[in-house]
Amino acid sequence: MVLVGKYRIDSVIGQGGFGKVYLGYDLDMGRYVAIKELLRDAHISPDEWQRYQERFRRETRTVGQFTHPNVVGAYALETDLDGSLYLVLEYVEGGSLKELLQPGKPLDIERALRIACDICRAVEAIYQQDIVHRDIKPGNILISQDGTAKLTDFGVAQVGHESLQTQYTIPHPGTPAYKSPEQATSTGYLDQRSDLYSLGLVLYEMLTGRPYVRDRQPPRQHNPNVPPALEAVVLKALQQAPDDRYQTAAEMLRDLERVQTESVGGQLRIVLSRLS
Repeated sequence: MVLVGKYRIDSVIGQGGFGKVYLGYDLDMGRYVAIKELLRDAHISPDEWQRYQERFRRETRTVGQFTHPNVVGAYALETDLDGSLYLVLEYVEGGSLKELLQPGKPLDIERALRIACDICRAVEAIYQQDIVHRDIKPGNILISQDGTAKLTDFGVAQVGHESLQTQYTIPHPGTPAYKSPEQATSTGYLDQRSDLYSLGLVLYEMLTGRPYVRDRQPPRQHNPNVPPALEAVVLKALQQAPDDRYQTAAEMLRDLERVQTESVGGQLRIVLSRLS
């Protein structure tokens, strides 16, 4: 099967809310792509169909404006004769972080650190474009075969120039278990500190094998192998008040890299800053 005369469909690789996700081959560009379909369903209302169309279009616009090694690229938005939409994305040959995580089984600490560092880089890159993801969670982090983590699914992202017009009227979308406190309780403009809280939740889950919301205990309570400095990073990211968290992804990345390099002085500074 060839979609809209451009993409050969090779196999089904996933299931979305309104259709399948395919592995395709771009015949013009000579590359593999992931294709998310949004099938027109007669059972949904015109308003709901319009919202889902806009989500696909938003993702194309948002990610299509720049490229970054830790962000899954969006190449095109195609429409077939039936009015169904197809979002053509960079194909990442690997699974999601959600597929890696198993209840009660923490990830290897080095691997968790690498993933967290990569997503910090992604958050920093998108915020430079005035974008807040608003849905950072294990299912939206893809892991390539070389271990690189990539942030995907920008369908509910806050894009600054659009969000400022409606910030006092529209509640923030996102996945409840991974929302920051301000995302869950306000309608105001968010900044990258909200995404960093969500990343803190993901890092906690990688290190402990369990969601933070279950008991809100420090990571070392469940996994004594977590270095004290890394625990301090997680707890700082998970502060309720945005002013008490990392103020930028670059700051959080700096501390994660200090843990990675096992710098005694650097790790001591992290712990002491948490205690002060």
